[in-house]
Amino acid sequence: MDPMVWLYSYASDSGWQGKCANCIGRQVVTVTKPDSSVDRHTFGNRWRINDGQLLTLEEGITNGVALRTTTHRYRGFEGQNFPDQFGTSPLITSDLMAARNRPQDQRVVTQQGVAFTWEAASGLAGFDRWARVLGVTKSSSLGYSRPEVTQYYDGEVRWAINQVKQVQDAGRVRERYEFDAATDQAARSTSSTASSSATTTTRPAARRRAC
Repeated sequence: MDPMVWLYSYASDSGWQGKCANCIGRQVVTVTKPDSSVDRHTFGNRWRINDGQLLTLEEGITNGVALRTTTHRYRGFEGQNFPDQFGTSPLITSDLMAARNRPQDQRVVTQQGVAFTWEAASGLAGFDRWARVLGVTKSSSLGYSRPEVTQYYDGEVRWAINQVKQVQDAGRVRERYEFDAATDQAARSTSSTASSSATTTTRPAARRRAC
């Protein structure tokens, strides 16, 4: 059996100066796959600005053309419900962004000439105090667009947080969960489509957020 080999190459410019006017602020990881197609990952490397954030992913590059390209954008903490940071990194000189709240607020996937966009709502409607997304709009360059709003249930005493309580899709409640206050677990769920609805009793495991 012939071996399957993935080849990695790295390229980067200087990005340690946060206010460097001439720095591009990018580091690129290129992966050549066994079928000779290429994936290219572009990360930011501007210290205190975008160090380590995935900015662009180009997949299936053949003859210089990508089959799919995904771009990412992130939101700062200014004017938001969430704080700047949630902890302190022991490697503050090289890993400062690891303890910062910078949630992704836009993702655009372009494939075969069509762009599909996921974008968080602006202002305070976009994220809650945990930097979790609340309101988003999903759209495409084909002319389709749909808003979505998510609510969460947090049992902070048991640290059973991050559980979805309700998802509202274009003004219609698509799914809703009722929680048992004694256990912080979902006890009843309701889901609906454009033509029908269903109610079930369930006991899914709670998702717990690490300290």
